[in-house]
Amino acid sequence: MNWIESTVAWLLRLPSDHAAGSWRFGFERPIPGWAWLLAAVAAVLVGAWSVRASTLPRGRRSLIAALRALLLLLLALLLTGPMLTLPRERVEPDWVLVVADRSASLRVGDVELDGAMISRDAQLERAVRGSAAVWKELDATRRVVFLGFDAGLRELEIDEQGLPTLGAADGMATEIGPAISAALDRAAARPVAGVVLLSDGRTTVPPERGLLRRLSAEGVRVHVVPLGADAPSGDHAIRAIEAPQRAFVRDEVPIEVDLDRSPGVGGALRVKLVDEQSGRLLDAAEFDDAETGRRTVTLIGRADDPGERSWRVEIEPQGRDLVADNNSKSLRIEIVDRPIRVLFVEGYPRWEYRYLKNLLVREHGIESSVMLLSADRDFAQEGNAPLTRLPRTKEEFAGYDLIVIGDVPAGAFSSAQMEAIKDLVSTRGAGVLWIGGARQMPRSWKGSALEELLPIKGSLELERFDESVTMRPTPRALRLGLMRVEGAPTPGWPEALSSPDTGWSRLEWAQRLEPGDLKPTAEVIAETASGDGGRASPLLVSMRYGAGQSMYLATDETWRWRYGRGETLPERFWLQLLRSLSRSGMHGSDRPVEIVVEPRRAEIGDPVRVEVEFRDPEAIRPAPSRLQASVSISRERSAAPEDAGVVELTQVEGIPGRWVGTFFPDRSGMHAISLQGHAGVTAELEVARTDQESANPQADHALLSHIAEQTQGEVIEPDSLHRLLRGDVLPNRAVTIENPRIHSLWDTPLALILLILVPAVEWSVRRWSRLA
Repeated sequence: MNWIESTVAWLLRLPSDHAAGSWRFGFERPIPGWAWLLAAVAAVLVGAWSVRASTLPRGRRSLIAALRALLLLLLALLLTGPMLTLPRERVEPDWVLVVADRSASLRVGDVELDGAMISRDAQLERAVRGSAAVWKELDATRRVVFLGFDAGLRELEIDEQGLPTLGAADGMATEIGPAISAALDRAAARPVAGVVLLSDGRTTVPPERGLLRRLSAEGVRVHVVPLGADAPSGDHAIRAIEAPQRAFVRDEVPIEVDLDRSPGVGGALRVKLVDEQSGRLLDAAEFDDAETGRRTVTLIGRADDPGERSWRVEIEPQGRDLVADNNSKSLRIEIVDRPIRVLFVEGYPRWEYRYLKNLLVREHGIESSVMLLSADRDFAQEGNAPLTRLPRTKEEFAGYDLIVIGDVPAGAFSSAQMEAIKDLVSTRGAGVLWIGGARQMPRSWKGSALEELLPIKGSLELERFDESVTMRPTPRALRLGLMRVEGAPTPGWPEALSSPDTGWSRLEWAQRLEPGDLKPTAEVIAETASGDGGRASPLLVSMRYGAGQSMYLATDETWRWRYGRGETLPERFWLQLLRSLSRSGMHGSDRPVEIVVEPRRAEIGDPVRVEVEFRDPEAIRPAPSRLQASVSISRERSAAPEDAGVVELTQVEGIPGRWVGTFFPDRSGMHAISLQGHAGVTAELEVARTDQESANPQADHALLSHIAEQTQGEVIEPDSLHRLLRGDVLPNRAVTIENPRIHSLWDTPLALILLILVPAVEWSVRRWSRLA
């Protein structure tokens, strides 16, 4: 029998393992049985018709007709593709996508376990590790894929026990919607039994309606495992800090702190400003109310020694606090020991001029140049840096941090002087203070080149109040550290200055400013407290202009405050204004070359302006059109720096000695920006990652429930993951894929032999019958 099997295997060209399995005969292009019947009848009829005229005996004629019909049927058989099929099938297991939150919000410790508080991350670790048997049983019949997500999705490594290695929860954003979508894309066209989402629900990008409809249409259920406390827990946080880059020695530096108190907190809250180098407490504020939401508090810092200072703002809440990481923020400020350089231009010797001029002259730390335009040629102009004429060029104006313009006609300045002042304020960051007057200020400045520096608009024909008024600060003034004329222990604005009953607090002359007179970006620093029928009208208005600042004071009567408490009240009022306006335009030192970055604290991707200034432009003749600044980065202040690229600097047109460029940091850490070819010319930039997690650390279980409801999923507690083993939770969606083994017969030796044999027999019969 072996030779018979070998012969059959050769004729059919069977594979060597043809004995393994049950082969079935079939057709590649099958036709129904009735079609075969018609084909057989047609073949017989064609065969009979082909021998109708033959004179052979009937038996031989029938044999020839049968052979011809057989040949036709053989051809039809080969055309249908006869084959042998070995049935085979493969089961494609369904996928279970386990998506675990790895964002920083999981570090929040709001989960109570056995009388102790643990973090959401520890709760997640406990749930995953404690359900090892569940994952093992699921993985026996399904493919379990563990994925981690924050702002992106990644596959988690599996340890020797078959459990995922979660890693640190340090993502700065949570994007649940894109994470689920990316997980589905990772599964591609494979069957998905369900998605298991382990998260606290706090997300910046929730699932869109289109994604939820896709999940529902594909029958993919999302089972959510909520982490964290269900009830909201209170949290105190420092959201932002706003502070000047530089200040003068003995300056009262305002530090604006943006606080956030979430619902559920209570008790007193203490905010303090600390010098990190000495540990000295600089200022503090306390709140004992239960008000929640955002609020701003201003702390005042003061340094008596020059140099780089590192200060830290801390909050000390009473009672439970959800996140401790957002309770402090550091800032760096450069304290400069040089006098404030002030140019004071006045039209005539009114009482406000006399008081302010004397204050500028006697104040230690101010270098003043006073120009009284109405004085004759023999008059000795005052100030400790007296002038014989007004500055004329940009270079001459560049030496001032602040320009005070009194009741002066616009015609006293040439167009070149006005352009120099505008450039000084807009590009160099200097301040300008306008003091209203009955003669020229501000009406004569209408249509002048400096009109756009005024924080007021309109005809500039301001009327005076018909009666005396008093002044009071707005909340914005106190946030800026201005008008804090009352001394310790409670710095602020005394009620006596706002009350007309004292007599000496009354401002007998003041200009009426309507809200419609203010430019859109103007801020009211002070307003009327009495007079004008009790309606508050602006008295002191501030506006940013380019890199600098402009203020307009609508009265020249503050000298009257001396009759109340001597020099204390007006002196503090004026010094705070002068110092505040001077800070933005001050230079860190008198070095020949300086590099400045703005802002000094940024987040990844924020634009940072880099400016280089040569005090003596002649020192770099011929001036190159472009300069480069190198950027290095240290993850920690004591770490070795890494190269972070260069900043291309372009010369500012029309301003010799100044180059600017823009830098977009892409990594966090302390950046040092150094001018190439100039050792020691360096500026620091602190870059932080965008922390969206601490902005609202509360768990959002309602969102998780909504996701489960929209996809017909279930809400499963972290200690109940065994419910995943139920058939109605993760239905069997495995797919059976048929992959039969096919062996064609139309191209075998047997088919060839038959195609040759049948015509040969037919020809032999005809030859034998002498019909060839």
